[in-house]
Amino acid sequence: MGMKKRRRREFAEKMLDVRSPSLEAQGYYATDSDGFATAGDKWDPAVSSELGWDLPDVFVLDPSDPFERACMDLVKMSRKKRGDYSADGGMWWNFDATAQLTGLTRAQVIWANIAQKINRIVSLTSRPGHKALNESEIDTRLDLAVYSILYYAESQV
Repeated sequence: MGMKKRRRREFAEKMLDVRSPSLEAQGYYATDSDGFATAGDKWDPAVSSELGWDLPDVFVLDPSDPFERACMDLVKMSRKKRGDYSADGGMWWNFDATAQLTGLTRAQVIWANIAQKINRIVSLTSRPGHKALNESEIDTRLDLAVYSILYYAESQV
């Protein structure tokens, strides 16, 4: 198992251990309707080390912060859609299959999706009074943000 996968698994196991009803009841964290752990009333940075979160990139998103709430929405949507686009369960399957069919790289396929979303927003916003029939502009913005993050993530693999 690679270092990244091992680190993710260890972190996931810690999260399962830490997400106990007693800690939630004590106000250290709360679980929102989407299953995200969010900061509770008693949360402070020292709590992460007390709970054994010694990884420097462990943090809790604050749903009252507009940017962090948007990040939570992006993750939620990505998780819902990922299963529909992955025949083998891997997050890159659809991009790799499209790359193979088109002769593009995975990054170029992601970039093409970004371009499509940008062009859709231009199309929707350049016609006053036009209503989207299938996908709202907000959904397109979410898709654009997810593809942008995937473009970055692909560069880190």
